Amino acid sequence: MGIKGDKQTNDSQLETNKLLEKLHEINGIPNKRMFGGYGTFHNGKMFGMVDSKGTIF
Repeated sequence: MGIKGDKQTNDSQLETNKLLEKLHEINGIPNKRMFGGYGTFHNGKMFGMVDSKGTIF
């Protein structure tokens, strides 16, 4: 196992911020660091992910 957060990149952070800006009108859209990127959630269910390279799924 590696060090937690060691795969995080600036690209993933920038794209996550852009995504959250677009979704700001919807209440309750948190994100969590996951797998070197970020998972995006609503009502406890993951509906999107930004990978460590900044690609949005």
